[in-house]
Amino acid sequence: MTVGALLGIPGGIALLSGVGKGGPAHPPSPVVLLAVVVGTITLISLLTSFPARAGARRPVAEVLEAEAA
Repeated sequence: MTVGALLGIPGGIALLSGVGKGGPAHPPSPVVLLAVVVGTITLISLLTSFPARAGARRPVAEVLEAEAA
């Protein structure tokens, strides 16, 4: 959670500086919105695959034994 906050703060500042002080003169196009949605889903999928792969490498008996405790 801390990592997300530390990455989100500079990201938010960068987005704010890109929009400008008065806000956008017009809303973003649907293509840009679609690109943001697809990029966000892709990034989340990539970042969640690392812990999933690490957990998949552990033996099943070890995982079940750890959950029972």
